[in-house]
This record gives sequence, C-alpha cells and structure tokens, in this order.
Amino acid sequence: VRTGLMLAQLAVALAALVAIVLGWNGMRSSTEAINALDTLSVQQANLIKDAYTQMLRATIRADIAAAQRAAGDAGGAAENTRTVQQLVTDAKKKMEAFKAIPKNTELGKASEGELLSSFNLFADALQSMMAALDKGDAAAYLSLKNTKAGAASGAFSQRLSAFADNITAYSEELVGSARSQSATMAIVYLVLAAVILAVWLGAFLFMNRVVLRPLRAVSDSFDKIAAGD
Repeated sequence: VRTGLMLAQLAVALAALVAIVLGWNGMRSSTEAINALDTLSVQQANLIKDAYTQMLRATIRADIAAAQRAAGDAGGAAENTRTVQQLVTDAKKKMEAFKAIPKNTELGKASEGELLSSFNLFADALQSMMAALDKGDAAAYLSLKNTKAGAASGAFSQRLSAFADNITAYSEELVGSARSQSATMAIVYLVLAAVILAVWLGAFLFMNRVVLRPLRAVSDSFDKIAAGD
C-alpha cells in the first residue's frame, strides 16, 4: 500500500513539475518577445521617427529663413536659422540615444548602420544648405535643397519605412509563434490533467482492491464470529 501511494504521489509530482517548467519557459519566452518589441517599436522606432520629424521641421524653418533673407528680414532669418540649428541638434541627440540602445535582435543590428548613415547624410545636406544661406547664395541653397537634401531626406524616409515594415513583420512572427506555443501548452496541460486524473483513479482502484475489499471481508468474518459461527 505504501509503495503504491508513493508511486501515485510521485506521478502527480512529476506532472506538476512538468507543468511548472513549461509554464516558466512560456513566461520567459513571452517576456523576451515583449522586451524585444518594446526595444524595437517603442524605443528605437519612436526615436528615429522623432528625429526625422525634427529634420523636416528644420527644413521648413530653413525655407522660411531663406524667404525672410530674400525679403530683407535679417532678424527673422537669423531667428529661424537658430531654430534650424536647435532642431538639428535635437535630432542628432535622438539618433545618439537610438545608437546607445543595445541591439538585441538581428533586425536592430542590421538596420542600425543604414539608419545612422542616411540620417547623417540628411543632416550634412541641411548644414550645407544653411552654410549657403549664410553666404547669401540663394542659388546654391536651392540647388542643395533640390538635389542633395532632397535625396538624403528621401533615403532616410525609405530606411525609416523599411525599418517600420520589418518591425511589423517581426511582430506578426512573434504573435504567430506565441499563438502556436499557447495552443501547444493548452494540449500539454490537457494531457497532464488527464494523467493526474488517471493517477487519481488508479490510486482509488488500487486502494479499493488492496485495502478496502480485504477489510470488508475481514469485517464480514468478524460479524459471523460475533454471531456465533
């Protein structure tokens, strides 16, 4: 009886241990996936989008400064020129923050260099535009805007869009993997529940046959003896 009960307890303990291990691994995988998405989408992508927005605002301010300089409003042009420099500086800080984030995924590692390179080209083109504007060379300013700056802005926008598309694909892949793992875990837990139920039923039948039936037989015998048999 003792051996049978110990075996039943061991089977239940093993089933519980398997459930705990599988649950722990599932939780760890989910945590890693959430952290990866948080790093890519919430932190890195937001910094890059903000940097691009700042660069577009700087470009608009540069055009305003050029128009003001052409109209003879030197004070307004100087003010907008300072705003351009502040916006570019802020954008660079955001890209430095993006660069400082550890790239724990292959997607992040592969995209980092291209994004930084395209941003630097955009920033350099804008600085060249402002240098031409400071010299009063409107023709050079327009030429740089329509060629170098335009191409750099388009390239950075394409890199940003590709990065966002890759994040979306990566997210869908993680979601699909999580759903598959969840379905597998549901099956595993059902199997473990069936095993525990089978062990409980087996232990009940074992106790009934090995202990309860003999006790009932002995009880009947004592009843007969007490009756004078």
